Amino acid sequence: MMFVAPIIVRRTGATRGLLLASGIMIVRIAASGLAIGPITISMCKMLHSLELPILAVSIFRYIAYHFDAHLSSTVYLVGVSFGHSLGLALLSPVVGSFYDHIGFQPTYFVIAGMAALFWTLSFFALSPTPPEVPRGRSAAAAGANSPSSPVGGVETI
Repeated sequence: MMFVAPIIVRRTGATRGLLLASGIMIVRIAASGLAIGPITISMCKMLHSLELPILAVSIFRYIAYHFDAHLSSTVYLVGVSFGHSLGLALLSPVVGSFYDHIGFQPTYFVIAGMAALFWTLSFFALSPTPPEVPRGRSAAAAGANSPSSPVGGVETI
């Protein structure tokens, strides 16, 4: 899947790639709540192999498109790595308490519901990124043969 993820993200754009990976994650979490044994849990875990490559490629493409290249590693480090670690530290006791009080299945449904809420908000909060132009065709070359453009796509003064 790691070989196919860049193609998917290139065709859909980074924003839609993030939303696609998040959608797969929500299905995986909710399905884990429905799982009844180790085999079904393992099947749900296999969705992670679809989600993670799309998520990783989408994150890097989103950062590269929306932030200055000099800041991209800092944005990734602070926004993704630090944010992930902080989220784990803050949510682990809460989720553990839920697990103790309401059980395995309802806890996973609560997590999936919260993920779905943030996924819905992401539709409005994420800035759009366009799909990439296929190699060999730049934006200038794509419009070079239009009737209003000069011959060969080069403007003369």
